[in-house]
Amino acid sequence: MMARALAGAGAKKVYILGRRQSALETAAAAHPNITPLQCDVSSKESLQSSVDVVSKETGFINLLIANPGIYGPPNSFGANDGIQDLHKKLFEEVSMEIFTDTFHVNVTGAYFTLLAFLGLLDAGHKKALECGYGAPASPESKVPTSQSQVIIISGASGFSRGKNSCPAYAASKAVITHLFKHASTNLAVHGIRVNALAPGNRYIQPPVERLLANDIYLVFPSEIADTLINSRDVENEPPSYPSFIPARRFSREEEAAGTILCLASIAALTATDSS
Repeated sequence: MMARALAGAGAKKVYILGRRQSALETAAAAHPNITPLQCDVSSKESLQSSVDVVSKETGFINLLIANPGIYGPPNSFGANDGIQDLHKKLFEEVSMEIFTDTFHVNVTGAYFTLLAFLGLLDAGHKKALECGYGAPASPESKVPTSQSQVIIISGASGFSRGKNSCPAYAASKAVITHLFKHASTNLAVHGIRVNALAPGNRYIQPPVERLLANDIYLVFPSEIADTLINSRDVENEPPSYPSFIPARRFSREEEAAGTILCLASIAALTATDSS
């Protein structure tokens, strides 16, 4: 969705990275300017290999979107669970390795993606200055007004304390949000902006014959959102139920895409450390 939005808005080259080649090729088929690169963000060697490819083909990037995510163990605090129930499902049924793996992908993977592409981001805002785009605000300044940017895809769960929030996933999203705020402060001097986007669940218009009240097909179920969506009490917690989603509706793909385009455009040149 984000890659399609950027390519459709005129981005000359959009690289998409991921572990599953088939999924990458399906996404890349949406636009000729989208290029798939198989990459495992939990591996420094794999990240460096992708950096080498981009360095050879373009030599710079203007925007990096870090969007790794696994849900981790779905066990969560239940509203009606007693202490023994909580001990069993949170301590006995979940290994430390599985819990920690969520952070390895969602936090370490996102952070090292940023680090791996720092050189290309630096080259990006220098290239913009050379081409006349994003020229300094004054002749005395050497800082281009259009600087390279990193957008971290966090998540609404990072701000949630509800019973539907998976502890490992929610905590990992809270951590990565703060880590990128830390990066935004320390990379500002190098001309690199850092922002975060925390999307929730999305709504997609289904065929009319599937428009049933409380029908799960009303929701666009991303792989990570599946567990959250399917764990709710369908009869008593439809999308309009305030405790399930306070805004009482699912957002649409174009809303998230619009936010990405805004952050990537001249409309948000001063935006950094935003989430």
